[in-house]
Amino acid sequence: MIRKVMAAIYQCVGGLDVHQETVVACRRRLISNGQAELEIRTFKTTSAELRELAQWLLEWNGTHVAMESTGISWVPVWNILEGQFQLTLANAQHLKKVPGRKDDQSDAEWIAQWMQCGLLRGSFVPPAEVRQWRHLTRQRVKLIDQRTGVINRIHSVLEQGNLKLSNVASNMMGVSGRAMIKALSQGENDPANLAALSQGRLKADFEQLVEALDGQLNENQRWLLKRLLGQVESLEKEIVIYSERIKEQMLPYQTQLERLDTIGGIGQRSAETLLAEIGPEMSPFPTDDQLVSWGA
Repeated sequence: MIRKVMAAIYQCVGGLDVHQETVVACRRRLISNGQAELEIRTFKTTSAELRELAQWLLEWNGTHVAMESTGISWVPVWNILEGQFQLTLANAQHLKKVPGRKDDQSDAEWIAQWMQCGLLRGSFVPPAEVRQWRHLTRQRVKLIDQRTGVINRIHSVLEQGNLKLSNVASNMMGVSGRAMIKALSQGENDPANLAALSQGRLKADFEQLVEALDGQLNENQRWLLKRLLGQVESLEKEIVIYSERIKEQMLPYQTQLERLDTIGGIGQRSAETLLAEIGPEMSPFPTDDQLVSWGA
């Protein structure tokens, strides 16, 4: 198929319309008299066919490939094509606003046309190393959220038994709080004995502790506390494992992490998450406004 082409800056490009099970691909190259030759073909999203897609694009000496960013379907396509082409992940909302599309044009052809003319604005895609960090930090966030959910459930069980531990312990899952919760799960119900388990500094004195721990749990609630406390401990072990893995992989960027850690309100864990989201290089964000706009 031959098309008249606008002012082009790339000799041969590819445009990909990525779906969960298929990729509609258009390869487009310049020929004489201001025209472009193009072919459209559909590939499955299996690894074998994506490698075949790469070879198909290389047959025309393709150098630049653009695809639309929809969900996560683009990720395996990107992973296989990365290193063979200059890739652009086009924002779906930006594509909708680009004028001049013909009614008979496929999405893949349209993406290829605008890629060839250098008119597509790419979304930020960090290097493979940073994307691997993201998998770890985002999963750690999920684990932390799960831990918070379980702690909230523990609080609910205690409140149902009229035990006001959170009123007298700023950190219910601190050393003292855990000791009391464990004792409750094992059948202890004497408020004085529970208060005696206090270690370190709590925001309440002994008499206040006794008053707050004067409650009653039934057998099922004690069983729940035991299981929930075990879940918290299991999640905390997983969080530590993830944190050690993240620390190991980010070790070469300790200087950047230390700089982030100097910002008020940002600790080690937040610094690692930031590094995983924006990467160690600021070149993709030439100005403060661009960084803020990307993160919004």
